Amino acid sequence: MHTLPQLLLTIAPLVVFASISPVLFLNAGTAVSRGGVKGGWQFIAGCAAVIIVLGTASVGVLGTVASDFAERQIASKAVDRVLGVALFGYGCWLAFSHWRSHVGTADESSDEKPASDNSLWLWGVISMATNFTTLPVFVSLSQRIGASGLDWAVKIIVLVVCSLCVLTPAWFPTAVAHLFPGRADVNPTLGRRIRLWSGLASTLACLAGGVVLVITSL
Repeated sequence: MHTLPQLLLTIAPLVVFASISPVLFLNAGTAVSRGGVKGGWQFIAGCAAVIIVLGTASVGVLGTVASDFAERQIASKAVDRVLGVALFGYGCWLAFSHWRSHVGTADESSDEKPASDNSLWLWGVISMATNFTTLPVFVSLSQRIGASGLDWAVKIIVLVVCSLCVLTPAWFPTAVAHLFPGRADVNPTLGRRIRLWSGLASTLACLAGGVVLVITSL
């Protein structure tokens, strides 16, 4: 049983780690440059579909059985331990890839282009479904929300707010394109710099997130 402040303090670091996804940001920017604001919204919808499915399943909104299962898993802390080890291992792989290539583009493929503007929604689904810097942490924080013992209305509100934060890399380029038309494109030089530094940030987020999950599961 958690109070709302206790829950927020527990999941706040996880929300930050889950929100760091440079590849998702770059893919969202590409979607906006190809399809404009409408294309950006299609990409966001695809990403959100994955988050909604995982979030509702993990938090237990789909039924009492799912909720009880989430509570048992959180109580055993087995899920956090497995996710933490997997996330830390992925962070180590990213670090090795950056060291080997000396460029910040090895964590995920950010140069892939959607086949057509009509595929932007599916591209959003694929981008989020393969986003291994975000999904393990998001599943963990969603289960924590489900096992908190708070009223369902509060759980849903907290889950929605956390989901919006996690989706920031997906919706931010569209918001910029909407507020500042013609200024949302990322030129190649800036894109390379973003991939370099944000790729390093993504690696550190994976390593730190994995350590946090493992420590809290002990």
